[in-house]
Amino acid sequence: MSMAGEGLSGDGQAGMPFIFYVEVPGKEGLAGADPDIIGPNGMVRLSDEAAREIAVRRLGAEATDELIVWARPRITVENGQQNVPEADEEEKFEFFGGRLQIYPERHAVYVDGTFRRTSRIRFNMIDLLARNAGQVITHAVFESRIWNGKRVTKNNLWFHINLIRSEILGEDLADALESVRETGFRLNPKFVPTTTTQEDN
Repeated sequence: MSMAGEGLSGDGQAGMPFIFYVEVPGKEGLAGADPDIIGPNGMVRLSDEAAREIAVRRLGAEATDELIVWARPRITVENGQQNVPEADEEEKFEFFGGRLQIYPERHAVYVDGTFRRTSRIRFNMIDLLARNAGQVITHAVFESRIWNGKRVTKNNLWFHINLIRSEILGEDLADALESVRETGFRLNPKFVPTTTTQEDN
């Protein structure tokens, strides 16, 4: 896959620990970008607005296209040696004996050590569910937190929930994302998978 640039601000962002990438499903190309949000704790993010602008300007996306946004550590070379930034303080949510790992800072989800590529919307949904594990997230909360107050139909919400189950969690962990009748959805941190990984055997 071709790269469409390695940063919005050039060398000015070289000290950032991560470089973000924006993809548009069904379109060729991958655009690199520096984060545009730096939190008080040093956590970096690429805003929805910046990701959308990059996708439209550099990848030919439409305003309504879904986006995939993820990040990797920025590797630098010094005296012929590759240096990968330390990430000891990186925020991480871990469930089911480490089988599900969510890294909010780089928009990354791993299941059994395998990176699961997903859209920006669905990553934000599982991030919200993980931060509130065990609690029910209602339709209204999803609308407020994920769609910024925009009305979302039940069918559309279920569409994304089902894709989280299939493309992120996979068959063995899908039932950990529970539907609560007439209320909403929750990620059950006490869910016990029916099978184990090879490492568990």
